[in-house]
Amino acid sequence: MRIDTNQQRRLREPLRLLVASLLAGAVVLGSPARSSAAVPTTTTLEGTLLATAGPAADGDYALTLTLWDAAEAGKAVWSEQQTVKVVGGRFVVALGAKSALDPKVFGIALWLGVQVGAEPELPRQPLRATPLAMRAALAEGLDCVGCVAAGSVSFNYAASATKGGPAVDLACTGCVSVVEMKFDGDVDLGGNSLKAAGGTFTGDVVAKTVTATTFVGDGSKLTGIKTAAGACGKGQAVVGIDADGKLQCKSLADALPADGLDEVSGGLLTTQFSDTVAGQAGVAIPDNTGASAFATLTFPDLGATESLKVQVKLGNTDLSKVAIKLLPPDDKKVGLVLCDPCGDKDSKSLDTSFPDKTPAKSGDFAAFVGKSVAGEWTLVVTDTDFCIKQAPGNGTLCDLDAKTDGSIEGFTLTAGTLASGKVGATGVLQLHNAAQPPAPCTVHLRGGVYFDTKLGALRYCDGKVWRTLADTCGNGIVEPSEECDDGNNTDGDGCSATCVAAYGLAESKAGKSCKDIKAVNDAAGAKLGDGVYWVDPDGSGGAQASRAWCDQTSDGGGWTLAMKVDGSKSTFTFDAALWANATTLAADQVSTAATEAKYAAFSTVALTELRLVLAAQGSTNAKVIPMAATSLQALFSGSYKATSLGRNAWKALMPGGSAQPNCNREGVNAVCGSRTVRLGLLTNQENDCESCDSYIGVGHSGQNGCDGQGASWAGMMASCSPDNGNKNVPAFAWVYVR
Repeated sequence: MRIDTNQQRRLREPLRLLVASLLAGAVVLGSPARSSAAVPTTTTLEGTLLATAGPAADGDYALTLTLWDAAEAGKAVWSEQQTVKVVGGRFVVALGAKSALDPKVFGIALWLGVQVGAEPELPRQPLRATPLAMRAALAEGLDCVGCVAAGSVSFNYAASATKGGPAVDLACTGCVSVVEMKFDGDVDLGGNSLKAAGGTFTGDVVAKTVTATTFVGDGSKLTGIKTAAGACGKGQAVVGIDADGKLQCKSLADALPADGLDEVSGGLLTTQFSDTVAGQAGVAIPDNTGASAFATLTFPDLGATESLKVQVKLGNTDLSKVAIKLLPPDDKKVGLVLCDPCGDKDSKSLDTSFPDKTPAKSGDFAAFVGKSVAGEWTLVVTDTDFCIKQAPGNGTLCDLDAKTDGSIEGFTLTAGTLASGKVGATGVLQLHNAAQPPAPCTVHLRGGVYFDTKLGALRYCDGKVWRTLADTCGNGIVEPSEECDDGNNTDGDGCSATCVAAYGLAESKAGKSCKDIKAVNDAAGAKLGDGVYWVDPDGSGGAQASRAWCDQTSDGGGWTLAMKVDGSKSTFTFDAALWANATTLAADQVSTAATEAKYAAFSTVALTELRLVLAAQGSTNAKVIPMAATSLQALFSGSYKATSLGRNAWKALMPGGSAQPNCNREGVNAVCGSRTVRLGLLTNQENDCESCDSYIGVGHSGQNGCDGQGASWAGMMASCSPDNGNKNVPAFAWVYVR
């Protein structure tokens, strides 16, 4: 189809369609007689194409004609293309001339769409009644006078035996709608079943058997169902139901079998083990001397036995002349006869296990099940014939001088036990992970274990301090150890030579301070852990070495713990003599546990820095304070020495820290009027340093604040100021030096 240039130009103008008429090529109205000619499959469309200024230009136009099932969008049910002549805007075209119209498409409401050339489809026009007469073509061939013939429907009609009687050959699926049916009596299926996807019954349902995949409802009106009767007592569990409906109860302690740990743990834990103990080997067998060879082993008490077997390996010139007996701990005469004879004539080697591979001749291994097999077991081997050294294969077995014939080469006892004293993990046993001990090591935590993520090692509590498990020096972690204090490895304490030689771990290897110990071991490539080390500040001088707690990981490490102060106790008031003398307090309890102590390091270790740690109300905070002195004793025995942390830094040491706004005198041996503190900050409500009522720090004078509050000797007392809420909060304090 071609469109000339002028026509293309015209097509650029917006077009509109006016349908003048849509006429059937032939019209057939319902006639009682069969049509003698086929109904035409075309229908005539008359219309007008309008442009912006009037009728579209004369010429041939390519039209795409489409019937749709909707005014917009929808589905095309028929389409064809024709070239039509337009004169004065008017045109006439026969629909179906190119693509025949199927009468069946007119069974629904339709819209005609016209597209001119490649232009968008013009607004669709609805079909009116006349073309729908083509639907009459479906009636062509209908042969019926007063009825519908069987040939005109898709199923056979029903016949009856008598006029007006019931159908005798009805075969129909879906031919009668359910909405047309209403039963006026019971429906008897003649013993056949009824199948349905669902059912609703407003009356009673009577059945011999009811089977359902799912029952929906609360079941409150179900009858004929027996429920269990009775109740179990406290500490009991239901283990079954008797035939009469009564509950079977059993003590929870007895409900789980002794070997049930693996079941309740999903197979991750077990108390069932297989343990093997080896007996004597290389025991010569007397050559028909009337004596026997005896090999013994001692089996430990590991629990109740579930299975038992004995492995025997021996050599002899003629096993047909050898008998073997196994004597258990409580039977040294009869025992179990493993074999007699123990092989064919001239066979020379036996290597087997009883009774799993070779049945015992007499005695019952099952008799040991459920019992402990702890004690001494004896293997008895007896040879009843003389060996001939010259016989083939006998040269190495037959010793005529020693009067022996072969030997017991191996003897082991393997017991499958239900252990009473140990638990095994069949998977990975995940321990608690923490960067520091989860709690202070006390006697109550003795034997506790966790994985230290900072050290990368397992640690255990010995009742006093946390220690690193095994291989502590071999893996580069230097672990403080009381067991190493003798400087040798002769007492069987498992202390490795590397560990003993490590600087600071033995008294003979004492360091001058924790800082000195860290520096030496760092240079040696050892990774230090927190714990107890040996410290001797004057080296080979007159002072003895002492054990000290070293924090080797916090704030750069190298900190020596000098004292611990409980703010709720008055041990370390400002005027206490312990601040100025060399007397120690609980010096043998070297740990970070929250118990008051004063160590030798207080009077012997020089410092250039202090580290004050305060713990209160579930929070622990620390500050490093520059301060040079030959020792803490010398420092606290002297005069006031100022520090420069600042008011906010001191307040940060305490949770919700508070203080009066003025004075803010801080340092060692600070004084404000009648108030004093060994290490801390003093503040005043008035704008002077004459009558301070509040403090944060350690070693307060113990005087009450202006509101008559009690005192804390480590922590915070804050009163007489809206900034503080009149708080008195004791804290526990640790004082380190470096």
